[in-house]
Amino acid sequence: GLNVLLEPQRTRTSEVGTQWLIAQRLKADVALFRAVVRDELVPFDVPNQPGRRAFRNAGRSTRTGAETSVRAQWQHVDVGAAYSRSHFRFDRYDVGNVSYAGNAIPGVPEQYVQAFGTARYGALWNSVEVTAASSASANDAGTVKASGYAAWNWRAGFDAAVGAVRLQPTVGVENLFDRRNASSHDNNATRNRFFQPGLPRRDTFLLSLPCRGLGSATAVSRH
Repeated sequence: GLNVLLEPQRTRTSEVGTQWLIAQRLKADVALFRAVVRDELVPFDVPNQPGRRAFRNAGRSTRTGAETSVRAQWQHVDVGAAYSRSHFRFDRYDVGNVSYAGNAIPGVPEQYVQAFGTARYGALWNSVEVTAASSASANDAGTVKASGYAAWNWRAGFDAAVGAVRLQPTVGVENLFDRRNASSHDNNATRNRFFQPGLPRRDTFLLSLPCRGLGSATAVSRH
């Protein structure tokens, strides 16, 4: 039933950051943050009640980290990358007689990277992107972890006008090397159902036909 002892979560956050623009081609930014949370709401599966989720309060937790990104653009090449480092910890957190103080807050990898590179020649373009993450805990005790991974995507296409119709076909492969990964976590799950699997490798085809004054039509094929 209703948990009358559950308290609202309260967060105090501070953040500082800066940006640079160099030669109108290179843009970079960096931000540092710290958040102190009282009575953090922690989800968990109710034992012996499949499919039922509930919440409990952690006394205090602290989140510190840094986020940075850089992007550069030239006539035929566009590249960029973003990186975040997260140090999220429980400071005070007891469940019964067990203390989880000092443990990592589950569901958040300490390191996360996204990067891309795109080359263009006339109407043709070709792009590669990668997403990578370090391992992440899936329960408060830190005894279950999702492995780190790196997933690559590739796309290519062209953009050309034929009369009133603009052709924008795109082909690609998602998860190019068919790397297994967890797309999300069900933290503190029962029966070892902690992870939602990410998509396997699949080919994609996208055809977009924007027409002046008539909107656009899009067809997508994936397998």
